[in-house]
Amino acid sequence: MKSKLRVLTIIAAILAFCFALTACTPGNFDKGVDKMEKAGYVVVAKTIDGEDCDGGFLATKGLSDTLLAAHFKSVKAATKYYDSIHDNTDDDAHLTQDGKWVYYGSEEAIKTFTK
Repeated sequence: MKSKLRVLTIIAAILAFCFALTACTPGNFDKGVDKMEKAGYVVVAKTIDGEDCDGGFLATKGLSDTLLAAHFKSVKAATKYYDSIHDNTDDDAHLTQDGKWVYYGSEEAIKTFTK
């Protein structure tokens, strides 16, 4: 019994550690806006023409530090939107789909958004 409990404890600790490493992007649209505003970005709402999009925003800081982000109701909707725009996006924009978020922009803005 003790060995089973020990194994379960180790598995739970590993899962918690993995979750902590991957849960860096904000959990919802409002948290994303707040995170960028607290980091000193000017955030403006942006209409996104994606199905099941909760909202989008453009965050800017200076002339070249920008991020365009869209949050979706499901991972499936985010993936569908990502696939639809992937081929039409500049490679330098660092287009990323992370869970329910699809975003692209400067390297510094992405680092701020995901840390």
